[in-house]
Amino acid sequence: MLPARLVLLATMVLALPVHAAAGGVVGFELTPEAQRSLVRLEEQWDQWTAAIEGQEYKRASTVFEGLSGSIRDLGMSAVPDLAVAAEALAIRAARQGQFDKATAALAAAERLDPGRPEHLFASARLARLEGRPFAAALLHVRGWLRLASWRAERRIALTNISLWLMVSAQIACALFVVLQLSVKGGGLLQDARRLFTHLGAPGLGLAAGLTVLLLPALLPPQPIWAILVGSVLIWGYCTLSERIVLASLWLLWGASPFLLDHGRQGVQEELSPPLRAVENLRRGRLHGEFFSDIGTLNGLLPDRVEVTHLLADLHRTLGQWDAARAHYGRVLTAEPSNTGALLNIGSYYFLRGDYGSAVSYYKRATQAAPDSPAAWFDLSQAYYQQYLFPEAQQALDRASALDLAQVTVWSNASAGQRLQVDGSGLSRGDAIRDDLAGLLRGEDHGPGGWQRRGRWISLAATLVLVALALTLHVARRPYGYTEPGLDELLSRSHGERAWRELLPGLAAAEAGEGVLAWLDLWVPTALLLIPLGRTLAFDLPLGFDPGGGLLWALGLGGLVIYLLPRLVRLLLRLRGGRVLEAS
Repeated sequence: MLPARLVLLATMVLALPVHAAAGGVVGFELTPEAQRSLVRLEEQWDQWTAAIEGQEYKRASTVFEGLSGSIRDLGMSAVPDLAVAAEALAIRAARQGQFDKATAALAAAERLDPGRPEHLFASARLARLEGRPFAAALLHVRGWLRLASWRAERRIALTNISLWLMVSAQIACALFVVLQLSVKGGGLLQDARRLFTHLGAPGLGLAAGLTVLLLPALLPPQPIWAILVGSVLIWGYCTLSERIVLASLWLLWGASPFLLDHGRQGVQEELSPPLRAVENLRRGRLHGEFFSDIGTLNGLLPDRVEVTHLLADLHRTLGQWDAARAHYGRVLTAEPSNTGALLNIGSYYFLRGDYGSAVSYYKRATQAAPDSPAAWFDLSQAYYQQYLFPEAQQALDRASALDLAQVTVWSNASAGQRLQVDGSGLSRGDAIRDDLAGLLRGEDHGPGGWQRRGRWISLAATLVLVALALTLHVARRPYGYTEPGLDELLSRSHGERAWRELLPGLAAAEAGEGVLAWLDLWVPTALLLIPLGRTLAFDLPLGFDPGGGLLWALGLGGLVIYLLPRLVRLLLRLRGGRVLEAS
């Protein structure tokens, strides 16, 4: 993890304009004042960490209030990189037994990036180090639940869950085919021998049967071909419910490339720098590569009015009013009745003492949105500055008629905060997200076209498997199918009973209950894969690793709950059998 000081320095460097080969600006230019604010933020962070390390908590609290003020001066509400650094400091202090320092650092981390799941994961780690395992488990669960309120993390988590379900279902289907071959493989061998005897080559029967069963295991990729060919060969021996499971296996195998590509594409979109910038800007989060990501966004969609409006609001938020004024002007060129741009250009002139120009833009805003109390209120403030009291009172009365409670709040604010600016550009992120997603998908259609052809090949292979199974079944049907003997299925030896009870799906497979047999295989498979879910899919963009303890507890605990009733049932049956034998 980079020290927070280096992160802030990187933030400032990446904020500087960088010119691409094509001549376009791909960075975001900061004024000297904004850069000084970042330097001041860095200095205050150094002072806070020094105070915390020295356990000067009162001084640390005072410095932190100044640091929070600097964050607000930048128009932001969170600095996630500093929050992660504070969490790391807290855990390091806890490992050294300095729990007061750890608690103070965690409290600061929550204020530096409110509502993030990392804070709860770090708190869980602290509780575990303090010897409070139940509190740690509860905090860990709360952290995963909090993950749902963050768009990118939620989408990636749902993609991981979908992949976990798909992989566990495929493995269960493969185990189902193996189970069917173990139950019905003897009949398949006998039928192969009978077929070659009918063709006049009885000596080749056993060899041919073994070849049919074992050859798929020698073809690359061995597991896939063995399962698919085995499912085709066993089709005719299966009941209706078992054939439904086999058909589902083929369908899932054919659709897997589409599902994987859809999940990968969604994750790439969420983690792409421009989409990350839009989401963080909406939440007011100043992450380490924020300005670089904003520059990338501007480079990808340079002519979109939504992006221009968003950049205008960002410049205004940072106090860069001259740049904001230029961007708002471009917004008005594309959207002459954009109320937010009109209001903020009026505020630009108001803050510079040009009240005549401010009145002109505020009037245009009231004409574009006559039901906007902010437009009428700002117009009244500009009139007051021109000593046009009747006009000011008339505009104020109009604003009060639209929203008296809000106007009362505005009027009671301090003189420097009374003027109302508009932040509607920051709320146009959804339209920008749609444009970016389409652009990223368009780029993905280029060099990876062979991958899309491979997906259709997989789907076509599924149809071939269905046709092959049906054709083989129709061709074999006149000769009949050899079924396992009843005495074999109803064996009552203790070993057979234990094997049938403990091996998932075996009893259901012998009874021809395909869906039940598959479910019996899928449940333990899914439970076993829960701890591996983090490595099967995509990493969550978390600054603090939650660890896999909870996943292991869920997987292993669920497996015990699944197997324990079977073991108890087996012991009771064995005990009952001994009682009968004794009597």
